[in-house]
Formats: sequence, structure tokens, C-alpha cells
Amino acid sequence: MGFAGTGGPDVRTAVQRARDRAEANRGARRVVVASFLLAEGLFQERLRASGADVVTRPLGTHPGLAQLVANRFRSAVARQQRLHRWHGTPTPVTLDL
Repeated sequence: MGFAGTGGPDVRTAVQRARDRAEANRGARRVVVASFLLAEGLFQERLRASGADVVTRPLGTHPGLAQLVANRFRSAVARQQRLHRWHGTPTPVTLDL
């Protein structure tokens, strides 16, 4: 695993480590980087510059992805509301999604 932002290791280092492990174990000959970004931009360019054999496109704006994000927000709000009722934790902000 590598990071295009500020985390470490960076993608270039992760790709090189994968190549080194594969070579040492006579494993796979190609390294693929799967982009979990939403759109093209600086971070996607960093992935492309990593030295990987293949880099996937960004996830984009598929309706299923938007639905997944909305469901995660709903779940987080519901959990916070339960915690508030049961334990008196701070009142949550409610979102209409």
C-alpha cells in the first residue's frame, strides 16, 4: 500500500517494494496500482508517475458510489443518535440525505 498524499510510504516506494518482493520470490512480473481517487488531478498524476505497469482510472462519479457515501453518512448519524440517547454524548448534527 502506498499513498499519493502526505502519508507514507509514497506510491513510488510501494511499487518498488512490490517489485523487489516479487523478484526475490520469483513472483508476479507486473505491478498494478488501483486508484481510489474520485477524479483526475495531482494525486492521480502521482500514481501514474509511480513506475507501476498499470494504473487504474479514478473511481469517478458513478451513482453507486454516491449512494454508498450517502449510506455511510446515514449510518454515522444514526450511530451518533443512538449514543446520544444511551450515553448522553453530544447532540449530533442531523443531515437529510
